[in-house]
Amino acid sequence: EKPEEFVAQFSVQFQDAFVEVLRRRFGTRLVRANDVYQEYIKQRDHVHMNATQWTTLHEFVAELGRGGLVRVEDPDGALKIRYVDTEIQEQIRQARAVEQARAEQEARALKQVEARRLKALSAARSQFATAETSVTPTQTNPPAANAQDATAKPAERLPPKPVGAILKIPRNKHSTLQKGQSNVFKTAHQRAVLKRNTACESSSARSSLPRISESPQNAAEHQQR
Repeated sequence: EKPEEFVAQFSVQFQDAFVEVLRRRFGTRLVRANDVYQEYIKQRDHVHMNATQWTTLHEFVAELGRGGLVRVEDPDGALKIRYVDTEIQEQIRQARAVEQARAEQEARALKQVEARRLKALSAARSQFATAETSVTPTQTNPPAANAQDATAKPAERLPPKPVGAILKIPRNKHSTLQKGQSNVFKTAHQRAVLKRNTACESSSARSSLPRISESPQNAAEHQQR
C-alpha cells in the first residue's frame, strides 16, 4: 500500500478517538485542547499525532472546528474547545423544522380563512346592492310636470288682516245683530197675523153661501152610500 493511504487511515483513527474522549470525559464544557490531548494519550493503543496528516495540535483543532465537530475559542492565547453534540444539534434542527412547518401550515390556514371571509363579504355586498336596486328603481327621466313645478315661482302670501278688520263689531248699545233678530221676530209675527185673518175670511165666506137642498135622487144615493 501507498504511504498516503496509511496516513489517511491513521488520521481518521486519531480524530475519532480524540473526539470520543472529548465527548465522554468533558461533554459540552469549554476546556483546553491540550487537556483533552493529555487525556487521549493515556490510552495504551492510541495513535500518535506524528503518524497523521497534522503536525501540531492547533492545526488539528482548527480542522475539527471547520468540520463542525467542535467549537473553537482562543481567549488570552489559550486554545479551548467545546464539543458540539451532533445528536442534540440534530434534535434542535428537527424541532426547528417541525416548528417552521407548523407555522407555515397555520399561515396557510389563516390565509384560507381570510379568503373565505372576503368572498362572503363580497357576495353579501352584491346581494344587498341587487335587492336595493329591485326595491327602489332609479328614475332617469323625471316628468316634465315635476320640472315645471320645480321652476314655478311660489305663490305670494298676503299678510294676515287684523282681527278688528275682519269682524267689525259696533260698540253702540243697539248692534246690527240685535237689529237683525228684531226684524226676524217682526216678520214672523206679521205672517202669523196675516194667516189668522185669512182663515177668518174664508170661514165667513163659506157661511154666507146658500145651502142647496138635496133632490130625492141625491138623497137616495146618499143613503145608499
